[in-house]
Amino acid sequence: AMQHEISSIEKELQSRQAGVKDRELLLHLKNGYSRLVELQDQISKTEGRQRQAQVKMMEEITGFCRKYQVSLPESDGLPDLSGIDVSLGKLKSLIEDKNKALSELNIQSELARYVARLTSGEACPLCGSTDHPAPAHFESVQDQIEEMTRQIRNWEHEVRNLEAGKVEWKSLKRNVLQHEENQRQDQGELVQLELSRKEMDGVLFPHREKYPDYRAVLAALD
Repeated sequence: AMQHEISSIEKELQSRQAGVKDRELLLHLKNGYSRLVELQDQISKTEGRQRQAQVKMMEEITGFCRKYQVSLPESDGLPDLSGIDVSLGKLKSLIEDKNKALSELNIQSELARYVARLTSGEACPLCGSTDHPAPAHFESVQDQIEEMTRQIRNWEHEVRNLEAGKVEWKSLKRNVLQHEENQRQDQGELVQLELSRKEMDGVLFPHREKYPDYRAVLAALD
């Protein structure tokens, strides 16, 4: 009778011990599945952040290229701004030549005004003579002066616009470099998260047949 009682107590203790071990396992599995969900959520958020940042950066680069008529970069390259420098060189050369021509027209216009003011018996403001038998004839160039002035102003506006583009690009380029650094950091984070996820998945795998997911573990704990 005594032996039977001891045997019965031993079985009861073993059963309770097994129950404790089972509960400990379930608690570990609960934490494991919880961590796995966290890792998967972090991976999704990081990938989403990467995609959004890439879209935003490409929108900024595309907008800049359209604004300043620069060719869009191929793949992940940067826009080629050499065209802006070429355009600036041409415009500045045109402005210089047109200013020289405008200066000559202004002299001609000033001479025409002098001729128009000549009065017989009054001294010429240029030579001092009071006789003006054959004053020079100058065609009116006022229309040409106005047209040239308008053209120069338009070109100068283009120059300012292109130079503003170069300044804007410096700022945008800093953003691009920072974006690339952020993407590299996110990629490194993704690698570590994926390694942790695989490791946790490996820990849970032997128990998946009996406890396939977090809900199954909770059900077993209740």
